[in-house]
Amino acid sequence: MACALREAQEEVGLQPAQADVLCLLPPLLSKHLLSVSPVVAIVPPSFCPDLNADEVSEVRARTLGLVRGSAVGVPSVRTTS
Repeated sequence: MACALREAQEEVGLQPAQADVLCLLPPLLSKHLLSVSPVVAIVPPSFCPDLNADEVSEVRARTLGLVRGSAVGVPSVRTTS
């Protein structure tokens, strides 16, 4: 989990103290065939990503209800363009 928090800080400017980690999801393979262990966390609504353009092209914020499949509405999406 420390690695995920460190990557979030490097890639989108999320400070580890800003993330309230809820759980780890089962590992999956990235498009480059790397094993990725997703981390689900709550971040403050005021958090505004500062994207590292060398590593991230967009950030998608999801409500917990949407992740669980019960939310109504459209998720917010922030992109670099």
